[in-house]
Amino acid sequence: MSNRKLVGIILILLGIGFLLQQFTAFDFGDILYTYWPSILIIIGLVKLVQKQSSTLGNIILILIGALFQANRLGLINYSFGDIFWPAILILVGLNFILSRKPNYSSDSLDEESSVNNFVIFSGIKTLNYSQSFKGGTATALFGGIDIDLRGTNISDGEAYVELTAMFGGIDLLVPQDWKVEVTGVPILGGWENKTILNTNPDAPVLKVKCFVAFGGIEVK
Repeated sequence: MSNRKLVGIILILLGIGFLLQQFTAFDFGDILYTYWPSILIIIGLVKLVQKQSSTLGNIILILIGALFQANRLGLINYSFGDIFWPAILILVGLNFILSRKPNYSSDSLDEESSVNNFVIFSGIKTLNYSQSFKGGTATALFGGIDIDLRGTNISDGEAYVELTAMFGGIDLLVPQDWKVEVTGVPILGGWENKTILNTNPDAPVLKVKCFVAFGGIEVK
């Protein structure tokens, strides 16, 4: 089921509920106030079963919905904010530990064929002109990173970049003839792929994996 269909079904059900409230004694507003977090749980479960997006992201959505729902039903005595930040830190830590390794050996990377950036409470701009670019990583914590790859070439047909932005942002510039595939996990943040659609089957492929928490990543 596509995102548009899922949203459409939810809107239709909400509309039916409000119509019933107008013509019957059915108090849909009170029910919606109590059980709206269940919508988050349902969305997460549907996407988890269909495997349309990140498994970790869907699990996070389900857990957030479950915590809100438990709070609404009076099953927990603490507020959501009391556990939200510790949970975020744990999830981010797990992402760093369990993150899939890039599809290349670290022995094959050097300063010219890869990027390896880490900033905290600061910012950097970096250029790469490698003609055998293989990939790399970039992490921005409370800061920003600009990576310009427009002068590079992917010699092996495919490269892999892992980007992490927490309370910060990362801008990635790539050549127009590349095919860019972006996946990842957003937590109150997001990424945007602004590259031009490339249908050439022989085009170099850049695979970008994102983890975003309270930040943003833009590929263009």
